[in-house]
Amino acid sequence: MKKLIIFLLVWVVAVVSGIVGVKVYKQHQVSKYAVEAVPYVKKVVPEISQWDPDTIRGLMTEQTLASLSPEKFSRIIEIFSQMGELQSMEEPVFVQTDSLPTAGGGNQTQVRYTVKARYRKGDAILTLNLADEPDGFKVAYFNLSSAVLTQK
Repeated sequence: MKKLIIFLLVWVVAVVSGIVGVKVYKQHQVSKYAVEAVPYVKKVVPEISQWDPDTIRGLMTEQTLASLSPEKFSRIIEIFSQMGELQSMEEPVFVQTDSLPTAGGGNQTQVRYTVKARYRKGDAILTLNLADEPDGFKVAYFNLSSAVLTQK
C-alpha cells in the first residue's frame, strides 16, 4: 500500500510539473515575439485589408511568392475583398511557433497569430503566419475565415 501511495505521488508531481513546464514555455514564446510581432501584425492587417494583390505580395516572403500562381492569388484576394473595408480589429492573439525547413536546407521560424476583425460586411478571423527573417517579419501566409464568404 505504501508503494502505491508513493507511486501516485510521484505520478501527480510529474503530471503537474509537465503542465507547469508547458505553460512556462508557451508564456516564454508569447513574450519573446510580442515586442516585434504584435506591432507588425497591427500594421499589416490594414494593409492586407485593402485587398490589393500587389500590396499584399510586397508583404510576403520570397518562398511564398515563388509558390503562388498570380492568377489564383488574385482570385483569392478578389473573394476576400467581398468583406469590404476594415472597420476595426482586436488585439492579435499568439497561437504558436513552428520551425520549418527552407529551400536552402536551413530552418525558418514562423510565428502564428490570429486577429478578430470587423469588416463592412461582417466579422472575420485572420490567421497570419509570419516568417522571422533577418531583416524583420514577412507574411508567409494568411487566411481569412468568415461566415460572410460561405453565404451564397
